[in-house]
Amino acid sequence: MRRLLIAALVLAAATPAAAQGLYDPGLLAREAELRAQQDMLRNRTIDLENQITSMEMRLQAERTVRDLEAQRRRPAAPVPQERRTTASGGSDAGLGGFVSIPDDRLDASNDRVRAASRPAR
Repeated sequence: MRRLLIAALVLAAATPAAAQGLYDPGLLAREAELRAQQDMLRNRTIDLENQITSMEMRLQAERTVRDLEAQRRRPAAPVPQERRTTASGGSDAGLGGFVSIPDDRLDASNDRVRAASRPAR
């Protein structure tokens, strides 16, 4: 146990002396230069990220403005057309080439379809 304690004291005393022999001013200067370069690169990266974020925000704002302008230029709602009744009693809503079926014939057709769709008993 005594030998272990003496060995520990000798090693503790020798450690600072051994570390002093590794002191190299050139090494410290290179380390400082590397740290400065790393700081410059980190600052450059942060600056580039800020520029990218700024451009993205500007692009989003421009898109929003374009969307709002497009909504503002929306076409007006169509004006309802005046309904006129024809001589046969049906309405002529200006269907422009579509077939107009008189109401009595349409009702008869609906009755036939309903009768055909009922389940047979």
